[in-house]
Amino acid sequence: MIGGVHVGYNYQINQFVIGVEGTVDPTTLYRNVLLLAPDTVADPGAVLGIGNTVNGSVQSTIQGAIRARAGVAFDRLLIYGTGGVAFAEFKSYFQLYGIDLNLAPFYASDTSSSSRVGWTAGGGVEYAINNNYSVIGEYRYSDFGHITDVPAFGATGLTYTAIRHLTQNQVQVGFSYKFAPPPPPVVSKY
Repeated sequence: MIGGVHVGYNYQINQFVIGVEGTVDPTTLYRNVLLLAPDTVADPGAVLGIGNTVNGSVQSTIQGAIRARAGVAFDRLLIYGTGGVAFAEFKSYFQLYGIDLNLAPFYASDTSSSSRVGWTAGGGVEYAINNNYSVIGEYRYSDFGHITDVPAFGATGLTYTAIRHLTQNQVQVGFSYKFAPPPPPVVSKY
């Protein structure tokens, strides 16, 4: 689940709209991986338990973006594209454990946090309910690059590298309030 606030500025020239927007979104994004890898060559019947297990998770608790936005308005409907810089905080935890060929147990783990800067692009539609309120439907793809973790060495000196490509496909709906001066009063002269 993701939700947050956005603020922006739009400028309309005839039916064309250009603007800039910033967002801050607390999230509950979480991804877990569990990989069991028995050694079927050294232990064909899986009697000795030779092999390893990889367990890990990645989560993001907050993210945001600063984006340009450009579109075409058809009366109250705006169809637009958007793109810009994305920011996120990621926390990861990985561990590797199992039994080696000498029947000795091994264990290595790593926990890390990192702030990432990437890019985001997408598009959407916005419908003006009245002069101040509008509803939005939007899709965005974000790419935060790669994170590499090297878990701490276990007693046997075993190590491995975990490389993840952090991407996100996001479909969201929302509403906006437009701060605009009221229309000028109608003055009639007789």
